[in-house]
Amino acid sequence: MCMICGGEYPPDKEQCPDCDMCLSVVRRCPECNRIVSAQHTKCIHCGTPFQYGQTKNLQPAHVLPNTSYNAKNKMKRQFRAAAVSIVTFSFVFVLGLRFMRHIGGQSTAQAQVIATSNMLHAAQFRSSSSLNSSIVGEAESGKPIQLTGCLEGERGQRWLKVAWNNSIVFVQLKDVTPPKVLEPAGADILKFYVAGMESPSIVKDAVSAVESYIRMFPSDSRNGELRWVLAERIKYLAQRAGSVDAAALRREAHRQYEQLANSNSPYAERARNVSDEIEPDSTPSGERSGRKTDGLKVVGGSGTKTSNQSLTAHEVLVLSRAEILVQASQTDQLVPGATVPGRLARAVKTNGKLAIPAGAQCLLEVIGRANSEISLALSSVEIDGRSRAVSSKPIDVSSGGIVRDRSLIFHLESPLVIER
Repeated sequence: MCMICGGEYPPDKEQCPDCDMCLSVVRRCPECNRIVSAQHTKCIHCGTPFQYGQTKNLQPAHVLPNTSYNAKNKMKRQFRAAAVSIVTFSFVFVLGLRFMRHIGGQSTAQAQVIATSNMLHAAQFRSSSSLNSSIVGEAESGKPIQLTGCLEGERGQRWLKVAWNNSIVFVQLKDVTPPKVLEPAGADILKFYVAGMESPSIVKDAVSAVESYIRMFPSDSRNGELRWVLAERIKYLAQRAGSVDAAALRREAHRQYEQLANSNSPYAERARNVSDEIEPDSTPSGERSGRKTDGLKVVGGSGTKTSNQSLTAHEVLVLSRAEILVQASQTDQLVPGATVPGRLARAVKTNGKLAIPAGAQCLLEVIGRANSEISLALSSVEIDGRSRAVSSKPIDVSSGGIVRDRSLIFHLESPLVIER
């Protein structure tokens, strides 16, 4: 019998004509009709003993397999099995290397370092541009890093490619300082960074990075675009910042527009139009007689004529990283850029003082969408009868629609100053 295909053949056959394998000598039990090895003297299934005469008739000596022939075929089979195992292992090993290179990034030998930076915060390196990807390392605050590229993640998160331990890993843009460009190709990383910076505290370093690039590559056609993106982002941050930072940011944005307006860049005309619309706030301390600065009327000070109006006491409340509970209204169109109205579910206090009452109107902004979730940020809150821009950390919620009166918790990223 052939143990591979189960075919039965007469005793004079030694190889299976279909499988080319050596046949095994067997006997069939006369009681249960099952097949057992010819070496057994009784059936292993029902226990029926085999008579000696039957054994001789069923298994004559001259039809036993040729042991030397079987040994040679066994060695051939073992050799073929070993060869197949080696080929299979090599194939799987190569595939594994390609897969690891795919998830871990390209080799640093293939990637050019085009900018450098430092870690702004302690953060984790990941194998790809996703918070769901595996963590491959960590870096402490202040650690220098080498950058090879940039890309936007699946939820609108901005990622930078870092050359690390002979591979390419990924770190979020918000965790590093503005990049210092080494090659003209690094202009794309710098523009990507400037367009996505969220903290007013790094504006000064971003301005220095752009100015440094323009000095290094004065004839680069992208210089005007870089300065334009920088000015637009600073203006955006000024609109969202509290009164403490807003004036300084507006002055810097105005300065960038002015420099661009006086250049030969294609953005010069656009910069001149915008520059006329921005309040430069050139007096740092807001010492303009008879004018209001962020809701506070200046009635006296160095370099101004003191008003006859008596000074009245006022209070200044500062909300730093405050927790704001918002009840959102229902909406059907949750696309990036859309706004969702809401109201404060509870009052916001600081140092025992009421800063924002419960029920104050507010707006939520949809800043990203991925699969079944959307990212929302608190963009403005009504305070003392007027809308104030705020900057908050985005949160992820289900994209199946925001249920009316559902409570969402936001945390302010920048201090909010309330003057009364």
